[in-house]
Amino acid sequence: MFPLKPFFILLFVTTLSFSQNTKLSILDSHSKEPIEGANVLAGDSGSGGTTDKNGNFSLPENISTQDSLVISHLGYKTRILSFFDLRKSRFRVYLRKTNENLEEVNIRSNTRLQHRIRYESLPEMKDGIFAFGSVLTGNKLYLVGGNLSHTTNKRREFMERAGMTRATFKDFTRAMRSDLNWLEYSENLHIYDLNTGKWSTSPLKFEKRAFLNLNAIGNKLYATGGKSLSTNRIKQYLGNKIEIYDIENDSLYTDLTNPHQAVNFASFVYDDQLILLGGSTKRKRNQGKVYTDKMHLYKPETGYWYEVAKMPKAKETTGILLNNKFYLIGGFNKSPLKSIESYDIKSGEWTNLGELFENMERPGLAAHGEIIYIYNKGKLLSFNTPTGKLSEYYIDLNLQYAALHYYNNHLYIVGGAREINFEVIPSQKIYRIALDEFRKTEVKRFKVLDKNIY
Repeated sequence: MFPLKPFFILLFVTTLSFSQNTKLSILDSHSKEPIEGANVLAGDSGSGGTTDKNGNFSLPENISTQDSLVISHLGYKTRILSFFDLRKSRFRVYLRKTNENLEEVNIRSNTRLQHRIRYESLPEMKDGIFAFGSVLTGNKLYLVGGNLSHTTNKRREFMERAGMTRATFKDFTRAMRSDLNWLEYSENLHIYDLNTGKWSTSPLKFEKRAFLNLNAIGNKLYATGGKSLSTNRIKQYLGNKIEIYDIENDSLYTDLTNPHQAVNFASFVYDDQLILLGGSTKRKRNQGKVYTDKMHLYKPETGYWYEVAKMPKAKETTGILLNNKFYLIGGFNKSPLKSIESYDIKSGEWTNLGELFENMERPGLAAHGEIIYIYNKGKLLSFNTPTGKLSEYYIDLNLQYAALHYYNNHLYIVGGAREINFEVIPSQKIYRIALDEFRKTEVKRFKVLDKNIY
């Protein structure tokens, strides 16, 4: 599952020349695909040639270890490497496309493209919720738990309005007391049939909790993490169990062991195993949240847990699995983050892919083909994983903490919360967006990300 990284032992002969069997591999820095026809030239001896269809080039015996190699290909930046550079890289050379270092660009087009992504509203769900667990399996979307709370932030309202009026300390203390908060977490399982457009609510009841995750393995759904409210709704407790819903038998049962007790964490399923990573684990008085960098693996067939690798940085985060890589988008550590990272499951390697246009605490994520779609507060982004191109579009939906899912050439934005006049209101809405809308809509900004291995 998480194999050790391979290593090579290089043997040297007294002639200080390359072995007849020494092969150089030339690869694209973003896609990791081999580059055919790359030119390889020894700077001193003049020997060289081009790579084959697998991106390989056999180094001639007459190239000395004192030579520098010049490696080039049309559309890529030329690299000059010494023998010691090659040995350090295990004779793998990554070429970077010439447009990879483009700075962020604002697009202005004279063509008749629409200014914002269009969408359609679908039938509303029973509850307005955010911070729920959701997963799409088959033609059905499953939502578990979530935050039903309605809150007003009078303190923030006061601070913003205080700059426009002569507010007194008495006004401030009155505002501090006047926050109106109705706190409640959901225990429901909502099911949306994407073919019929109808909602249903299961009679089965889950633990009331929010900020959890939901993953599917076979015909079972696994609800993990999150937090629940105490009876008096003053204290909150981390989820210490896994609730398992059997779709086929319409039954619910509980596994009482979960070492990854966190909120706002990331999770994914790989090879029928559940991996949980990151999140915050508690609050300390006067210190705020405590974040974790741990990753845990859960094997449903045995019920065993394993602590595996660690993240480069402890944080709350969310992510999505695509082609044996797990992508973390944004997150939170004392403030919202704008980083994009990937974790290669087979090699165990973390890569920093670059940054979003702006900070995103917990965006909605969906994937189709090689593209990751990102939704957050009126912005829809597409991230082309092979090329690293990040494009931003506008959409008239100012929701936060909404879920994003892909099905049958459409994106679905589900739930979330909107803030109106300092009041946070959970959403009952679900919206559908045709992928063709991206072709019809102008790109507001784009850039090509540049990645670095940690």
